[in-house]
Amino acid sequence: MTNTGTYMRLIIALGFGFAMALRISSDDSKQRYTPYLPSCLLIYVAVFSFFYVPLFWRITDSSEFAVDIFMTYLNIFFHISIYYALLMILLPVMRKHIGAKARAMLWVIPNYLYLIAINDAMHTEPLVNISISAAFAKSMIFVWLAGFLGILTWKTIEHLSFRRTVLQDAYDVSDSEILDVWNRVTKSAGVRKKGYKLVVSPAVNTPVSIGLWNDTIRVVLPEHRYGEEELELIFTHELVHICREDAWSKLFIVFCIAMCWFNPLIWIAMKKHAEEIEFSCDETVLANAGNDTRRKYANLLLDIAGDERGFTTCLSASAKSLAKRLKEITKPARRSNGAIIVAVTFFILFMTCGLISIQIS
Repeated sequence: MTNTGTYMRLIIALGFGFAMALRISSDDSKQRYTPYLPSCLLIYVAVFSFFYVPLFWRITDSSEFAVDIFMTYLNIFFHISIYYALLMILLPVMRKHIGAKARAMLWVIPNYLYLIAINDAMHTEPLVNISISAAFAKSMIFVWLAGFLGILTWKTIEHLSFRRTVLQDAYDVSDSEILDVWNRVTKSAGVRKKGYKLVVSPAVNTPVSIGLWNDTIRVVLPEHRYGEEELELIFTHELVHICREDAWSKLFIVFCIAMCWFNPLIWIAMKKHAEEIEFSCDETVLANAGNDTRRKYANLLLDIAGDERGFTTCLSASAKSLAKRLKEITKPARRSNGAIIVAVTFFILFMTCGLISIQIS
């Protein structure tokens, strides 16, 4: 790596690490609605894909450029695999000692390594080389691309189908008592009018948030009568998801899976990340809550059968994670916020990417 590349990588590693630590260390009781997994990376990579790649495709040999990009991604995929394997081993320890917000961040930070892929100056000299044939690399490009596009298409269709099913028979909430609770909770959260709509749908069994942009977001209630305190917990939970942009995080999860679809570790890791998003949301909703409120929240989870598809969030989605969530809710443990761990982990991960390199022989 050139001196320029070294300095750029140091600046990015330190800057992103500090920003992540700052966000993780923020007080949930005061900043519960701030996104901690910014959607800007997905937009950044998309802009690169649509503008930078076609430009260089035209001015260089297309086959050589495609192979170069694929090999860069392959090295990142390999580095991510090592990281996730280690993280899964350490997961039981993590859940005992650091908070859910930091744990959620740890599952997603490897995907910031794509920043390295789009800047040649940041490439480093490897310590270990693994060789593959050029013919194999070229053939794998088309296999990988087919899988990438297939996953994105499948997940997009699934999301749109689920959204249509949920909203086609939905109707606006007209009950004044429910609306009063909704207005009170949004005002308390400091959420100004952004186009969010409150509706009821016979197609859901659990409260769910659906939509990516403000004017398309719907908070959907099932046809079930909830008490005032239950509604407050439900609305707070969904507003945390909405204002943290967790729907964008789910979209980013799909993008990460599509990028590395052939690797079973990425599927497991992104599932763990989705679980930690829910644990983190629970932590935030119940920040400074008493035992009585925690019991009511736990009962809500037990009473609701979850259904979550596409880029949506809901109060109770995974039966497999329910026992863990109930334990976290009813018997919260004292944990470190994990800010320093996240910053140091990202710095090491970013700076070591490329030390073990897969190259064409």
